[in-house]
Amino acid sequence: YGSTFQLGNGSTSSQSTPVLVAGYTDQSAPTGSVSINNKSSYSTGYKTVSFTLTAADSTAIVGYYLSTSSSTPSSSSSSWTSVSETTSLSETVTSSKYLSSGNNNFYVWYKDVLENISAQYTDSMYCSSSSCY
Repeated sequence: YGSTFQLGNGSTSSQSTPVLVAGYTDQSAPTGSVSINNKSSYSTGYKTVSFTLTAADSTAIVGYYLSTSSSTPSSSSSSWTSVSETTSLSETVTSSKYLSSGNNNFYVWYKDVLENISAQYTDSMYCSSSSCY
């Protein structure tokens, strides 16, 4: 029937043959955002850049992928950063990035426990030789 620690199909009668137990499937990917913190504190060259990452998912977020490339990563890429499973992620992370003169675009994707990958989220900053904004 499905009492404590038992699988069941909702019937109150004993079953002598196997019955289908429906599993949970989640077709929706996480939703989220990314923002570059304190844009004016940077200048061109290799810098440690701070990002605020936020995401939500009905199952559990297990990782994020931060990149300067707009190409969506595969769920098996080794460049995913793992996070503790959560339905609501809010983290400040740092990453060493090369900031060039002109536009600098950063992209992030989130992955849930069922390997659904989110849409691409992006933030950018424009840098001159002495400052960024």
